[in-house]
Amino acid sequence: MSTLHIFNPEHEWSLAQGRVGGSPPRAAVRLRHDLSYLPTLLAEDGDKVLVDDKVFALHMLRQWEGPAAHVELVEAADVWQTKPIDAVRPWGWDANICHELRSLGTDDSLLPDDEQLMCIRELSHRAVAGKVLSAITENMDTHQVVGSSWLCTTMAEVEQHLQHLGSMVIKAPWSSSGRGVMLCHAGVLTDQQQRRVNNILLKQGGVMCEPLYDRVADFAMEFVAHDDGSVDYQGLSVFTTTMTQYAGNVIASEDYKYSLLTSFLPVSLLSDVRSLLPRLLQAALQGHYQGPLGVDMMVVRLSGNAKGAPLYAMHPCVEINLRFTMGHVALALAQRMPETKAQMQIVCNQFFQMRIYTLYNGVTSLICSAGSNNHR
Repeated sequence: MSTLHIFNPEHEWSLAQGRVGGSPPRAAVRLRHDLSYLPTLLAEDGDKVLVDDKVFALHMLRQWEGPAAHVELVEAADVWQTKPIDAVRPWGWDANICHELRSLGTDDSLLPDDEQLMCIRELSHRAVAGKVLSAITENMDTHQVVGSSWLCTTMAEVEQHLQHLGSMVIKAPWSSSGRGVMLCHAGVLTDQQQRRVNNILLKQGGVMCEPLYDRVADFAMEFVAHDDGSVDYQGLSVFTTTMTQYAGNVIASEDYKYSLLTSFLPVSLLSDVRSLLPRLLQAALQGHYQGPLGVDMMVVRLSGNAKGAPLYAMHPCVEINLRFTMGHVALALAQRMPETKAQMQIVCNQFFQMRIYTLYNGVTSLICSAGSNNHR
């Protein structure tokens, strides 16, 4: 028996759709094709990984010199041709991936039912992250924790918050990789932003409005939710972004990753949030989601500080991702590459590629890369 893994990065787009069908963004389709082998970094030996193009995926893996499980790559027509499957693990659960799996002959016993899918979608709404954020700030007696979030269902509410804040971030309730995120300045929306907000209000029923912070660093805490409703901490994820797009992850020990953050934040603050979150996540999820999840956070620079006041603060819940994240991939690689200090990157030339660079004496060196630009 084995587990079938699928990389479906169009997951958040599907959640936003709220129904089966539609055409995912071209970038998500391309990302799924080019990185379909990615679950080999999360799988166990003997598992299966569903890929769009087996020849292409095999080519990418032949170039990969990093650690990966020994898996069987299968295309849609071959999923059930070899040894049986007793579990399915997509990047994230949604109605479209379930429809796709059913069309391949997957038994319903291996898939979440409609009620579970509805719960996953509702729990993925950014308003849930806002409630967890409020619970954290209420439990933490420190000026070094910041963050506010409001669900607005009308343009008038959006404009009211913008007039009060001056600058803010507007987010669609469901979106991914920086899509559906708008930065608003000078207390006004541009004509284009007004059209985008109205479109999101019409399609998704609301938008999230948040203060615009001076971001210094991005990081996350990765968890897993179990069948009994409990939530366990898996590890710290320190990552980089370009504007609002994901760029890469640090692969290293927990101590090293903590050291990257403690130049800004006290280790006690990080530890307190790490201890508090499992209980808050368990209460928020109420046993309706089982699987990997991540809580994105950031270090922000404080302005107008009095003498002796802290220069930086922690935003402890920017968003909650009820799925695998690149942070989970980095944690898996760190377990398979002990004593390594490296940077995992997703780059796009002719196609998306996974690369790992190690840092030694201030010099970066490429140690792993999947694929080469002369393939197609």
